[in-house]
This record gives sequence, structure tokens and C-alpha cells, in this order.
Amino acid sequence: MKESAVIRSRLLFQTAILEAGSTTIPLGGSVTLSCSVEPSAGWKYRWFRKTSDTFVEFSTNNEENRDITVRQGGIYRCNGVRGNPAFTSNPSRDVTIEITFSNKVVVTRRPNWPQMFSGETITLTCEVQGGETTEWTYEWKRDGLVVDWINGKDSTFIVSESSSGDYMYKPRAKLTKGPTTIPVGGSVTLSCSVEPSAGWKYRWFRKTSDTSEVQIRTNNGENRYITVAQGGIYRCEGVRGNPAFTSNPSRDVTIKITFSNKVVVTRRPNWPEMFSGETITLTCEVQGGETTEWTYEWKRPGLATHRTNSKDWTFIVSQSSSGDYMCQCKLRDDRYSSTQRSNAITLSVSGKPKAQLDRNNAELPPGGRVTLTCTVNSLSSFSYTSSSSSAWKYVWYRGENCSELLTGEEAVFPSNGEINVSEEGLHWCRGKRGQPVYYTILSDPISIDEAS
Repeated sequence: MKESAVIRSRLLFQTAILEAGSTTIPLGGSVTLSCSVEPSAGWKYRWFRKTSDTFVEFSTNNEENRDITVRQGGIYRCNGVRGNPAFTSNPSRDVTIEITFSNKVVVTRRPNWPQMFSGETITLTCEVQGGETTEWTYEWKRDGLVVDWINGKDSTFIVSESSSGDYMYKPRAKLTKGPTTIPVGGSVTLSCSVEPSAGWKYRWFRKTSDTSEVQIRTNNGENRYITVAQGGIYRCEGVRGNPAFTSNPSRDVTIKITFSNKVVVTRRPNWPEMFSGETITLTCEVQGGETTEWTYEWKRPGLATHRTNSKDWTFIVSQSSSGDYMCQCKLRDDRYSSTQRSNAITLSVSGKPKAQLDRNNAELPPGGRVTLTCTVNSLSSFSYTSSSSSAWKYVWYRGENCSELLTGEEAVFPSNGEINVSEEGLHWCRGKRGQPVYYTILSDPISIDEAS
């Protein structure tokens, strides 16, 4: 293929690019359109604007015509031309230019009474500031719907009850909340407003995510301010006139009430260390909220929330129960109103302990006694004896298979974990505490022999 043919083949794929500047301009201003073909050397440009169903070329005084100014909206395209004979690039894509005039539009009315009555005549006037000499077509809308197209700026009509409404816009109510941290039994103030504010009364609505919306009834005639003691999703709207004209409703506002009362967690038993299999009761109390019906939510890192309608949570612990526990209370019929979380209470749980049995003498002297001592040692760094605050009591046995009970199950004997025995044979012990009773693992046996 000859070199000139190759060049012409490549040029067949050259496409013009049309770019538009800002299309928001003051009345009488212009929009700049720019056309380019890459590579750009030697190109001049032709411009087209679509009217009706066809494109019509228009000329300018710019020799190259790369940049032009236009004052009309429409569908535009361009292409590049160069060489002799003329070679034309592919046309640009069609670009729709919609010009928005930045001039302010003002609507006035005559008469400007705050309220009109059925049968009176009113004139609405639409003016484009800075556009007095331009020929306009005026589009009137009421409540978002087109009601009239006219060539004059004045629209005169006789009002009726069906004419109620706002022209060009409909106001929206605004809901404002006050502080939402209150004591139990307190209230939160909500306010509603519509601008301009003259003549409005207000209606209030509340819903939760689980229920449908319910209108709130109050004794306040205007209802601009209301007090509520429940959280939820609130909205309001303004009403005025006769027949009633209703504003757009406010946006939904979620009210989450936080009660400032302190939440305290206690535990029974209050031993510094618990053992796997023991029973504990955690109690959550809202100080100053004793008569309120609460749902109690317990949280511990790594576990799902535990909920109960009772302030007491009783459970059997295991080693995995170790950790920090916190309680938060919510109104039973209102999950949007809650206390802050309590301070953490820490549980330390070890594996089931084994009793340890010791003696002061391996042989039983004739007519004498041997003192046995029973203690409970955990697998952790804690060590408890009969004198500790962990309240261990001890049960004593004798025989090959613990067949003989030396002390009654209910006896507190002796309190120091010691017992004196005067018979030979195998002896055992174990600790017990709490309610329900929790037993340690049985100690290893100790053999008492008579002295030879």
C-alpha cells in the first residue's frame, strides 16, 4: 500500500471531540463550546445545531472555529476539516446543551393578605430579575403539579376552597430535640416549626421499628412544644387554614433517651474466686428506678447478650465464664430508652479443686490421737483454708471406700479444718460451701497405723 493511502486510512478513524463549558449563566450570557481532533495540526471546524428533526450547519466569524459561543440550548455536534481536497473527520457525539439562567425568579401576589376567602380575586406575578425585556413563557405549579402555561407574567384567578396550597413550593416542618439524657421519670422536650411560622398548629407522630405509626395526643392547642418520656422515631407536621392545609412532614428523628441514674451490679456469693460447677447470682439495680419495669441486658466480651426481665441472673459457672460482666437496663416496652452500662464486675473461675489431707503423726500412740488437717487449694495462685473468707466447711470419711462418715453433713465441725482421730485405717476429707452445696474433689487417703 502506498504511504499516502496508509495515512488516509488512519485518518478515517479520527473523531471530533466536543466539550462544553459552564451551562449556568446570567441572562444574555453565553456558553463556550470547544471542538478538537487529535492530532490537532491543520484542522478547521464545522458546527451543527439540531432544530426540529434535522441538523443545520451554522457559521461563525472565527476562521478556525475551534471555540464558539452560543446563547441557545439545543443538540450540538461538530467535525474537523483539513487538506485540499478537503478531508472530514468523523463527527463528534451529539451533546445536549441545557442552559440554566442564574437570574433570580420572584413571585409576588396582590392583594398580600395573610389569608384569602372563597370568591376573592388574586393576582400572582412572576418576575425574572434582570430579564424584563426577554420574551418568556411562564409555567405555574401548585403542590408540584403544572396548573397553567401563559405568555404573560400575571396569573389572575378567583380563589376557592380547592385553591388552598403553596405556589412554587410547599414548606417542610422541622423537628428539633432538646437534651436526651434525663433521670428516670424525666422527660425530653421536642419542638416543631414551619417557616414562615404564622398560624400553624402541629401534629405529632411516634413509631418504633416494631409497630405502626401512632399520633400523639396532647392538651396543648398549638402543640409546637411537647414533652415525651419514651424514645422512638418521631415526626411532626404543621396544619393551618380552613380547609386545613398540611405542610410536608418533618424528617424522621430517632430519639434515644439515656437515663442518668447509676446502675450497680453485685454478686452472691462474693468470693474472690469461683470454681467450675459453682452457682452464682449477679444482681443489676438502677438506683432510683426500683418501681420501673426494666429489661436487663448482660454483656460479656465474646458472648451474645443475655436478656431477662428479672434483675437477678443465676447461672452455673465454668472456666470459660471468667471475664468482665456489665449490665444495661432498658424500659420493657421501649427499646429506645436505656440506662448507661454499669461498671464491670470481674469473675475469676478456676477448675474444680481437690481437698488436701495432712496429719501431724503417721502412727497412732496407744490411747492417744492423731490430728488431721484438711485444706482446699485451687489450681490458680489463690489458696483457701478453713479460716479464709471463702467459708469452706469439711466432711470427713474413714474406710477403704469412704464407707464411714465421721461427721454429719450439716455439722460445722471443726471450723479450722482439723479433726482428731483415735482409730487406725484410711481417712479422707473434702470441702463444701455455698447454696446449693458445692463439693470439692475428694482428697487422697491417709493411712493411720497403730504404733508398734
